Amino acid sequence: GSHCRQHCFLARRVSISPPSCCCFCFLFVRYKCVCPATWPDWSGHVRDGVVELARHLAWEQDSFRIGKTKVFIRHPSMLFKLEEVLEARKQELATQIQALYKMHRAKTNFLRMRVAVTMLASHWRRVCAQREKERRKKATVSIRRFIKGFMTRMGAANEYNTKFQRYVRYRWISDLPKQLPKTVLVKEWPPCPPLLKNVSPIAVRIA
Repeated sequence: GSHCRQHCFLARRVSISPPSCCCFCFLFVRYKCVCPATWPDWSGHVRDGVVELARHLAWEQDSFRIGKTKVFIRHPSMLFKLEEVLEARKQELATQIQALYKMHRAKTNFLRMRVAVTMLASHWRRVCAQREKERRKKATVSIRRFIKGFMTRMGAANEYNTKFQRYVRYRWISDLPKQLPKTVLVKEWPPCPPLLKNVSPIAVRIA
């Protein structure tokens, strides 16, 4: 671009004659990144920015002069050193930009993951709540059926008392060995629930 052409022109001037000059706008725009006070933004006049840049580079007063539109550089080595500083500064800025980009990418990924985890946790809580609701509903239905079966336990078998009657039979048969007489001299037989009056004599004969 125009900056590259001006820089090549300035380099030729430096290589030909010791005192060189260039537009201070070009000098400031090209090298302002080497000075923390002028980088990244400079709110003052460009000429003042060149003065601040020279102060940061520790240029002596008699080694350069700033005119109305141009900067006169007495020693060519100053330009070469300035280019070296610029290249080092470019590497430093590239490292900073790379670090900022990595940090931004990591932060973006973290925020995305946090949103995903939040959504997943929300859905999981809803699923758990639905499962708990179904479990309580089934438990409530089972308790109601058991109570109704208990209330109708002495009646004919139906959809409510069938399970309760099975439970009573199971508990009586399971507990019967523990309640049997210890000797044959004892003629008493363990009591049975009214529901199993027909089953108890059969158990006596088998025993």
